[in-house]
This record gives sequence, C-alpha cells and structure tokens, in this order.
Amino acid sequence: MISKDTIEQLSHTIIPNAPQPQEAEEDIDHILLKLATQKFGTTAALASKLNVDESQIHEWLKTPLPIGIIDSLENIVLGEKYLSPHLIFSLGGLEQMEQWQTLVNALINDALHRYLSDIPVVFMPENTDFLCERTLEALINIGMELPQEYPKDLQLNNIDDLESMINANIYAHTLSLIFDAMVNIQCYYDTFFDAISEHPDHPFEEALCWEHILVDLAVYHALDDQKIFPGLQAFQNETMMNTHQYINALKSHAYQHRLPLRAELLHLLNKDHEELYDDSEAEIMGLFPPQIHPDIYVSEIIESQRLIHQVLPGICRKLEMSEEEIRELIGKK
Repeated sequence: MISKDTIEQLSHTIIPNAPQPQEAEEDIDHILLKLATQKFGTTAALASKLNVDESQIHEWLKTPLPIGIIDSLENIVLGEKYLSPHLIFSLGGLEQMEQWQTLVNALINDALHRYLSDIPVVFMPENTDFLCERTLEALINIGMELPQEYPKDLQLNNIDDLESMINANIYAHTLSLIFDAMVNIQCYYDTFFDAISEHPDHPFEEALCWEHILVDLAVYHALDDQKIFPGLQAFQNETMMNTHQYINALKSHAYQHRLPLRAELLHLLNKDHEELYDDSEAEIMGLFPPQIHPDIYVSEIIESQRLIHQVLPGICRKLEMSEEEIRELIGKK
C-alpha cells in the first residue's frame, strides 16, 4: 500500500486557484436551471424541452421557479439519482461529475480486492454514487481544492493505468488512501458488529447512519496532513463526536436486547485501520486473541442475564415462589 507521505510530494501538483463552491450557496433551483442549460448546450434548447419561450429561461434565472418546472429540471439533471446539485455545480457540471464517478468506481474496485468476505451492500454498484458524492464533499470540507475542469491526467483509458495514476496524481492518491481505509473499517464492522446492527429480531434503527459515518471515518484515518487539508482537524473532531454517538447507541441497543458484543467498538476510532483489518482477518481464521475490555465485560453481563432469564422460571417453580418474591428476598440480603 502506498504511504501517506506521498501526499506531501504530490501536493504540489494540485491545480492552483481551482474554483471552489461559492461561499454564499446559490439557490438549488437556479443551480438546477444552470445545470440543465449546460446539459442541453443552449437556453433555446432547454426552453424547447420545457415548452416555454427562451426569454422565460432568462427570467427564471432572476426569479423563483414554478414547482412543476423544478420537478422537470430535477428529472433532467438527476434522473433517478440522489446527488447534490451543489456538488455537481462546484465540480463543473454533469460531465465532470460522471468522470469523477468513473475514477471513484475504479478505485473502489481496486481497494475491494482485499475484502475478506462477500462484498457488503455499501460497496455495491448501486451505492457507489453515494460514496463518490460523500467522499468528494468530505474532501471539499477539509479544504482540498477540486478543479472545475476535470484533470486530463485522471482520464482512465485502461485499468492498468490506475496504479501509475495513484502514484502520480494527488487526487487519485488521496482517494485511494480513503477507499483502502474504508474497506478495512468495513471489514472490521462486518466481522464483529454487523450481526448486531442487522439482527432480524432486533433491528438497529441508527444503522442507516453507518454509511455516512463510514466515509467520514475513512477520511479520519487515511489523512493527516493539515497543511494540505486545513480543515482536517475540525472534520476529525466532528467525526469523532458523531462516531461516539453511534457507538453509544449501538452499545445501548446491544445491552437492551442482550446481544453480546464481540470486540471493542471504540477501536473504530483509536486503532489504525490496518490493525482493524488484521483483527478481522484473525477473527475469520479463528486466531483472534481473547481480549479484556469494557465491551467484553458488557458481553459477560449480557450472557449472565440471558442465562438467568432462562433458568429463573424453573427456579421459581421449584421453590414455589414468584419472581417478585425472589427479588424481594435478594433485596433483603
């Protein structure tokens, strides 16, 4: 795997003064209008598609748009995809977004060759649009400049070009680091906690947040140069807070439903993602060493509670006492 130190060497290749998302966010409806115009090439072509006069398109650029027109624009620009028009606009348009998506898909597939079991839903083709969007938004949030003109040296003509591209281009290299970390983290989560969050009898509602947390955790682990990514520290602090909330919710869910935890959830934050991968691999091979940490204590309590609940009715019948009478007797001791 390529060292993170390479980022320092590649950082000088970033396109200077690359246009960034506008500081004052433009109204999403007008962004859709501009993206639709860009897609058709001219306002006249868009007006024909919408069955309105071309002058109306120019008027709408300065005034609120009708609801029906907004729906039509969403269908033209996004189709059935759930993508951020702001992100698409900041990257230069739909064509550029599709090029970034092609690169991301290739990098995800490259990282997935290390996956230890069946590919999880989060990495399935139908979800890579989300991963691309979320990851690019994270890079913008930490201060990385993404050019509106898609870099020519990121044109992926042959899959064999990918490795040299990762070595030579700051964007490909950074994204590769993130997706490698993402795969390692997901391996750990799937191996130790997926059975709890996806329990058929006790579904964990907050599990819907995991995909968002996964992307942020990958950035949290993969990148560390605050000179190149000036917003990284603030991003990491927020990621740490959100992950702690998720961990606490999952622990509470496990305790409430007596579902034993098999490893330490906090390792998602305080262990290197390569170590998480090694732990996952060891567990799958039956070599994961026994460890003593708070979650194991909780698991032991849960197992004890489960046993008590199984045998208590029989004890009550044997003693001809109710559970309440036994609790009162214990309370007097």
